[in-house]
Amino acid sequence: MTVVKKEESVGLSWEMDFDSETNILTCTSSGVLTSEALNSFSKSLFKYANQNKINLILLDHSKTKSKMSFMDMYNRYKVVPKLGLKNSYSIAFVMHSELKHLTNLFETIFVNRGYDYKSCDSIKEAKEWLLKQQ
Repeated sequence: MTVVKKEESVGLSWEMDFDSETNILTCTSSGVLTSEALNSFSKSLFKYANQNKINLILLDHSKTKSKMSFMDMYNRYKVVPKLGLKNSYSIAFVMHSELKHLTNLFETIFVNRGYDYKSCDSIKEAKEWLLKQQ
């Protein structure tokens, strides 16, 4: 894997790694998820993915805590497309285990709106699912 970008915004830091063998862009974050921080993260992620024609994205938020409410998570489907989300992406995400109830909701909301999203319990599961999406 090659580190392609490192950033930090509003208490959230992240690193993007690209695996040229699998064509998966892995984004690993740490810190605290807030709506503002997640917007900054999403904008940077989708800009990079769009510029480099990457459609397989793995989001590793397993070391990240969340200060987002149920309604913040629910309303992400309205915000994220404005930040660059495209229907051509396949996105697998791994969240901190305490947030499993929110990630399942998040997956359902996005899948019901035509996006290819999958909440996974491990990085291995996320990569396996992404490779099946090619």
